Amino acid sequence: MSAMRYSNQQLIQEDTFTINSGNIAADGSYKEFDITGFANYAQIKQIAITQLTGTTANYTIEIWEKDASGYDPADTSKRYLRILTRDIDENEYNENIDGGIDYVDRDSTSELHMRLINQTGGTASDFDVVIKALVW
Repeated sequence: MSAMRYSNQQLIQEDTFTINSGNIAADGSYKEFDITGFANYAQIKQIAITQLTGTTANYTIEIWEKDASGYDPADTSKRYLRILTRDIDENEYNENIDGGIDYVDRDSTSELHMRLINQTGGTASDFDVVIKALVW
């Protein structure tokens, strides 16, 4: 956890996670990861991603509400668990989310569950991910 402060009785939390796995191959390979020490209830306000190998980018970032959800888009009973999907073709991506995205950690582990997929056509790379959220 890199920064926290009180604002209108909510906590602004900023977390940074570096995916350092010796480069995620650009063939649809993915890395699932959790930002620990997160809140079980939050409103995600900003997502920033930096591809650490600065050439062609083609990746997808996803936010899930639960670990072990299976990540199977064909399973309609689990689709609600994926609350965000963004396809990105920029080396540096920064999105301020108007109104925020409500997040509930459905397995109550105080983690933000994420997955980064490095799509075909991109570059094998590691990534920095920064999340800013209002938590309570």
